[in-house]
Amino acid sequence: MAGGRLLYLDSARGLLMLLGIPYHVALIYSPDIPRDIHAADGSLIVQWIGGTIHAFRMPAFFIVAGFCAALALERRADGPAWLLGRCIKLGLPFFAGMVLLNPIQMYASALAQTATPAAAFDAFLVMLQTPGRHWVRHLWFLPVLVMLSAGLAPAWPALRRGRAAIRAFAGPRLRGRAGLAALMVALAAWQILLLLVMRHGDTDLALLEGFVDLRAVLYFAPYFTLGAVLQMTAGLARLPADRWVAALGAAALIAYLSLYPPGTAAVAYLFEAASAFTAVAMFALLIGLCRRHLDRPSRVIGVLVRLSFPIYLIHMPIVSVLGLVMKDAALDPVLGFGIMSLVVLALSTAVAGAALRLRLGQALFNGAVRAVPVRRLAR
Repeated sequence: MAGGRLLYLDSARGLLMLLGIPYHVALIYSPDIPRDIHAADGSLIVQWIGGTIHAFRMPAFFIVAGFCAALALERRADGPAWLLGRCIKLGLPFFAGMVLLNPIQMYASALAQTATPAAAFDAFLVMLQTPGRHWVRHLWFLPVLVMLSAGLAPAWPALRRGRAAIRAFAGPRLRGRAGLAALMVALAAWQILLLLVMRHGDTDLALLEGFVDLRAVLYFAPYFTLGAVLQMTAGLARLPADRWVAALGAAALIAYLSLYPPGTAAVAYLFEAASAFTAVAMFALLIGLCRRHLDRPSRVIGVLVRLSFPIYLIHMPIVSVLGLVMKDAALDPVLGFGIMSLVVLALSTAVAGAALRLRLGQALFNGAVRAVPVRRLAR
């Protein structure tokens, strides 16, 4: 801890953001996952790498987000003011990404799917005039975070009054193996129930032409809530991360990868169960590793952590363009995946660093309405 900040938590949050780069690059080289931009030669090894990241990255991210939201509400008495700040912090990058970044991805997708540049341009114009998820893409988690925060803020006064009861009930359970296993079972049951509702209700729970993903809100709400509970019970540092958790996580991950990507309905239900077990176990292990190795000041890690959010926003157009360039290259797919991941990270870091030197760039890509000196990025 330094200056009141949990350095290991900052490191975990930054790492989860940056892992989006190899995950999205892996999709291009995954033979069993159809994409607009897809390499001619895929690799199961790369697909498994992407699957491993996918198994825990976003659930872990929402647990950390819930923890940070509860921590911020604990330190600020004014919940509505905090929520307004969250809307600005997340809303500005969301709309900037839709307008400035996602059209690049649309055009890259059009080029990959059509035979001529003229046809690609026509397809691109159609996408520009059509509402849908292609406008949201990798930014989907931002409105989800806003909606989850909008649910937590008005509930916080009641939660604060019931803190003692929450600590007495959840605190001891989250520190033990049995409680952690029960949590995994509960999350698996919730995800299976959600899938059942979607399949039998014949709905994808998307609103406003896909701009609002209600399914993601419901799916990640328990993880966000778990993060808030961990903050209220001071339980984050006490999560078990021993060999039992590692063995359970490894077994769940093997099951997850054997089902990834899910095909039939029966496989999808098993996949959701494996997903919940994998996500919780790997989150506990990740937090344990970060507490052990990254809970100290570091200039390099500090810069990457503070740049991680704009890096994530900016990386997808670069992935799309490089994917077009490299999808037919005569390279081993594992090598191509490694090279492309490093190049995307380097370019995204350079562009994010340059953008944050401008006050407008800080607002658009970091949601900062007040200028922040660049030298603070290294602190």
